[in-house]
Amino acid sequence: MTSSKGKIEAPFKFIEGNLLGGREFADLDDLRATAQWWLREKADRHRHRTTGQPPGERFAEEALQPLPRHPYDTAEVALRLCDAEGCVSFETNRYSVPAGHIADIVTLKATEEEILIYSPEIDCIARHGRAPAGAGQKVEDPAHCLPRRDRYGLEPVREAFLALGGAAEAFLQGLTGTHPRNAGFHARFILRLKEHYDSGDIERALAHALRYHAFDGHAVERILHGTAQPRTLESARDEQARQRLAATLPRIAQRPLQDYSALLESTDEDEADPGRDPDADPGPCEDAQAGGDPEGP
Repeated sequence: MTSSKGKIEAPFKFIEGNLLGGREFADLDDLRATAQWWLREKADRHRHRTTGQPPGERFAEEALQPLPRHPYDTAEVALRLCDAEGCVSFETNRYSVPAGHIADIVTLKATEEEILIYSPEIDCIARHGRAPAGAGQKVEDPAHCLPRRDRYGLEPVREAFLALGGAAEAFLQGLTGTHPRNAGFHARFILRLKEHYDSGDIERALAHALRYHAFDGHAVERILHGTAQPRTLESARDEQARQRLAATLPRIAQRPLQDYSALLESTDEDEADPGRDPDADPGPCEDAQAGGDPEGP
């Protein structure tokens, strides 16, 4: 520990005693110019105790590669569920997303200055300036905002709700009949459950609630608590990717096992008579031995 500490401190002592010691500088630019001269004429020519070479010579031997043309992307990336108001949350702040992506699992990318939001198809659908962490601000793009009458209504989320599955349409009809003025609220409440439950589990909960005419978002939530396992957004994203991949790949049909049995039987016959050509016609002698010659000599 002591030797490592000494090696770390030694370069600073060398700079203090050789570059800074006994010198005065007019300003910061003068210091920088003197440091460049000192590196070139003194430090890079000084023989290093460990390597036995001046740093300038050692540097010329290093097989260093140029830095990448584009800087390394250090942005933070996370999955978010677009909530019922068309926003995603990050560091207590909320950022608007086009209304057509309500209830979608989107990808949020946070750089030092910006928040970028990508659709499930990796298209950039929103770009905002990054608000300070913990500020609790709502950052909106006017192009994303719906009229107040439609903002909390059913129509902006109808398509997303029907995409839940077969029971969604019948449940939605019962929901609008039971809550004609608040159907949008209950539909958005149910869609928000996608943050913790798979869409298939929500569809089954809707079918269960439909049998008992329980047209209420909280009833669906209670059914999910008792019948389904919560899951993460990452697992939902992976399952969606798996389904898209399965739909893209060609269908592979399994060959009948009899084909492989016939192939093995053919191989066994060839091994029993290795000199025989399996494609050649049998000669007359083989015919006579096998079945006799009906016409005689």
